[in-house]
Amino acid sequence: YNFKKKVKFKINRKHIFWFAVILSIIHILSQSITFFSENRGINTLGYTTVLAVPMDQELDDELTATVARIKKLDLETLVIGDKVIIYGKYGSDFYWIEEVIAIDLEQNEITTTFDGLLANTVSIDEIEGVYIEDANFLQLLSYISTNTRGYIILILTYALVLSAVYFLYVNKKPKNKPLTS
Repeated sequence: YNFKKKVKFKINRKHIFWFAVILSIIHILSQSITFFSENRGINTLGYTTVLAVPMDQELDDELTATVARIKKLDLETLVIGDKVIIYGKYGSDFYWIEEVIAIDLEQNEITTTFDGLLANTVSIDEIEGVYIEDANFLQLLSYISTNTRGYIILILTYALVLSAVYFLYVNKKPKNKPLTS
């Protein structure tokens, strides 16, 4: 009996397709964490993306926001000069990027500024997170899929693309060869 018989694993279309299905399911599940969790997943993942008004924004009738990547607030590492995200400033329904100019842990307050001129004292509980950077392209796509419309589009896109690939390439039946006598 030959124990040294080598078994070759041949990668074919079905293997590649099912690998792509598994990757898409993992991606949908990771987006579901952000979509369904409270506070956009910052407590679960440690970071998230939000649509925030940048500090160089003029305070006029029309506000322009950017998708910002933020991390969970850690008072041990927070220093003066860090940028934080605060929700609902100036009576709005927006996230705002503001710079920390003073920290008072005894009073549980932080003083921030939006424009470098006016200072606002806020409770530490009002801070949603610490600004890391503006989102790159992939983080922007991730942000889009964390609202209802984007999440539905994400699932429908995966369903459409994977169905098309399956029916056009994976489920192809071999052509019948003519019988020879």
